[in-house]
Amino acid sequence: LEAAPARPDVRRVIARRDAPAPDRTRIQAATSALVHRGPDGTGFHFDGPVAFGHTRLSIIDLERGAQPLANEDGTVVTIYNGEIWNHLELRRELERAGHVFRTRADTEVLVHGYEEWGPELPARLDGMFAYAIWDSRLARLTAARDRLGKKPLYYSLSEDGLAFGSDARSVLLVSGRQPELDSELVPEYLFQRYLGAPRTLFRGVEKLPPGHRLDYDGSRLETTAYWRLTPGEPQALEAGDLRELLRTAVAKRL
Repeated sequence: LEAAPARPDVRRVIARRDAPAPDRTRIQAATSALVHRGPDGTGFHFDGPVAFGHTRLSIIDLERGAQPLANEDGTVVTIYNGEIWNHLELRRELERAGHVFRTRADTEVLVHGYEEWGPELPARLDGMFAYAIWDSRLARLTAARDRLGKKPLYYSLSEDGLAFGSDARSVLLVSGRQPELDSELVPEYLFQRYLGAPRTLFRGVEKLPPGHRLDYDGSRLETTAYWRLTPGEPQALEAGDLRELLRTAVAKRL
């Protein structure tokens, strides 16, 4: 699929800059609730108004790929779920630009890729992913979800700040809010067993839509589309072409 030019899809919500620091007990509880998604390790990062909790499913660089993962001076930190299939190509490009890697994990491509390309990073990624990056120099959080939404990213914004996670339960545990069912959406969910982003069954909890980036600076949240599927004219596909596409897709995932 070819990436279509990104069109603005921006939403702004105001929150308090003087919100309290994250509750460590809640962060730990939310992280524990995600252990089924990553049973191989747990890591945390606390930096003033920001707290990251991560559970890891070890796939690449089993020994040194622990998360949260930071750049050389610790000013850029990421947590991430998924696989970046073109991480070796991106690594070579970033190394030519002068970036130094400490691990073989695809996670580190996000850290240095953010330093090099900023908001253009998600459009350069080939894979399935949901990530968040904290830039302490700019006091800004940025997050993104892959083009077709294979990996989930839920979030909730309130006067106390932004909570996000891989499922709605973890988000509610971070925020300390009681789940409140959005009864108006129940018929649609029962009909198709799914709700399109950004909607969820819980009031105040949203899903970042596929192909979108989220930016939050403590007072304003913006979600912006970095990719859209633009259907074109149908084209005939020969059996040999289809076989080559399948070979390429499998090779990337291996």
